[in-house]
Amino acid sequence: MNSKLPQPNDPLKALLGKPISELRFSSEFEIASQDVREMLLAESERLAQMGSWYFNLDTSEIHWSDGLYRILGMDSKKQQASLETFFQCLHPLDKERLKSSTDKLLQNKSPNAAIVDEFRFLRNDGSIREVVAHSAFVSPQGSKERRMVGAILDVTERRKADREVERSASMMGEAQRLANLGSWYWDVDTDRLECSEELLRILGVDPNQFINMEFFDSLIHEEEKELFVKQRDEVLHGRQSPHTDFRITRPDGSIRFVASQAQAVELASGSTRRLFGIILDNTERRGLEEQLKQSQKMEALGRLAGGVAHDFNNLLTLILGNAHLLNSKFTDEKLKQIIQAAELGASLTQRLLAFTRQTPSQPTIVNLNKVTLNTGKVVERVLGNGVTVKYQLASDLHPIRIDSSQVQQILLNLAANAKDAMEGKGTLTITTTNETLDKTVSGTGGYSGRPGEYAVLGVSDTGTGMDEKTQTRIFEPFFTTKDPGKGTGLGLSTVFGVVSQGGGFIQVKSSPGKGTQFHLYFPAIHFENQISPQKTLKPKEQKQGTIFLIEDNAAVRDLVREFLLVAGYKVYAVDDLHKIDEQWERHRPEVDLLLSDMVMPGENGKSISKRLLASKPDLKVLFISGYAHDESGSKMTSGPFLQKPFTQAQLVAAVDEALH
Repeated sequence: MNSKLPQPNDPLKALLGKPISELRFSSEFEIASQDVREMLLAESERLAQMGSWYFNLDTSEIHWSDGLYRILGMDSKKQQASLETFFQCLHPLDKERLKSSTDKLLQNKSPNAAIVDEFRFLRNDGSIREVVAHSAFVSPQGSKERRMVGAILDVTERRKADREVERSASMMGEAQRLANLGSWYWDVDTDRLECSEELLRILGVDPNQFINMEFFDSLIHEEEKELFVKQRDEVLHGRQSPHTDFRITRPDGSIRFVASQAQAVELASGSTRRLFGIILDNTERRGLEEQLKQSQKMEALGRLAGGVAHDFNNLLTLILGNAHLLNSKFTDEKLKQIIQAAELGASLTQRLLAFTRQTPSQPTIVNLNKVTLNTGKVVERVLGNGVTVKYQLASDLHPIRIDSSQVQQILLNLAANAKDAMEGKGTLTITTTNETLDKTVSGTGGYSGRPGEYAVLGVSDTGTGMDEKTQTRIFEPFFTTKDPGKGTGLGLSTVFGVVSQGGGFIQVKSSPGKGTQFHLYFPAIHFENQISPQKTLKPKEQKQGTIFLIEDNAAVRDLVREFLLVAGYKVYAVDDLHKIDEQWERHRPEVDLLLSDMVMPGENGKSISKRLLASKPDLKVLFISGYAHDESGSKMTSGPFLQKPFTQAQLVAAVDEALH
């Protein structure tokens, strides 16, 4: 039996000073047992980073364990335990709160009263320890003494780790939000699906809603669901995950375009009954890609339309100019018809140039409300008696800078389209509002609105509406859904050109059977940015001055020269573009005005004018052209400009204006 007793090197012998077999069942054994308990308590507090205290309210006796001294960063041999010292160690921001909770505990008459609190200690070395404290009354049996005991747990490292986890989770969540990237984890056996906060946003699902894989599958677009489920099963069986693109139909009915990738998670047992995946929301990117494609398509059509308009305007200049010359000498009904047809052709090219944003205009400060009301009667006549027109106009509408005639053209074009869509019966609502954009907003047709203030013109009808495919093409020139012979397809393209030329954009909302809403955004301006409107060109009777004429089209050059000579001007016309400098040097002293075409083979009118102005700074300049933009789409001049085709009176008036 003695062999089972501790050996001389047993730690208990070292602790008690004699073998346990020699201890008598007496107070000596009780003392030894007390020492063991104290040793175990001290070691437990050290391992658990805890401390304890005892306070007799009647005798003011107070005791701190070694663990509490350790938490406070104090030496038990040098520092005596006291309430004053304890409260001095509290963090200044926690001191009043802890004193208040302690007072409430002391005032509590219940024998089992206790409190749990969290606070901080500020050590002498400046370090901070975060703790959780439990305090309670104890009443020894048969004693009337009031005593308090407490245990304090040092949670500094734990709180630090918790904060680091929270920070990492926050950074991960923010990174996912910025990247529009969500993540998910699926336990196949329990069908537990965990989704990140960003994924829930992408899916449009309430965070409190229960989600399993069956619910997730229900959100996948019907056309792509079978493929997605098949690929997910392949990943579950160890095959490589392909990059999958599909659509999600949110609970509110909106569609999101997403890309997905998943991988199996292998457990220690070798099982792969877990999947981890990511989902990237590509909706905005897809929208920008479609917008870019549409913009490029419209740009190509614009270049084509601009080129056609330029050449056609040269022909119209000849037709219209010569017809007017003949008409001034004798009157003939056929000549009038030629002039009317030419003017109609000129109107057509103007609409083409409006689409390509190359039409010259006379912008002024405009209030959309005033122009809308002034055009209202004409709009109502266009619509006919079967259509009711309603106006909802903002009283404090921002002013905009635009040619008011262009706004009238916009309203008439939209009204004409609305009449056809409503088949002559329905309601047309015209609204004006102010709107401030705090981010870039995509528009229909390839242009976007930048952040800023806008005046918005809205035109809504109750017509047949349009499907998505039609909406992608409505601003293309010559595109129309009307029967042959009932529309040119230039009405909406003209509207698009005018709005985009002024720095604005258009948003269209429509669906079959639910009508169409056009919202035209015009950049708001301040009155200090107002520019003086261009003066109306009026011909004058007596003309004087010498003009240096550069025009590559011989027929147009001869016509323009004749117009000017008849008006009384002296004209030097360059018949060879390679001899411009030679002829300029010969006539430079007497030349008052350079009259030059803008678009010519080789050097354009703008660069020629710069060279000639260098040798004669006081030279006046007037440009003529079929359109006012170069091949890059940049405006070629901000100076005096006359749009082809023009009549003799218009040319003479423009020359006289430029000279004086």
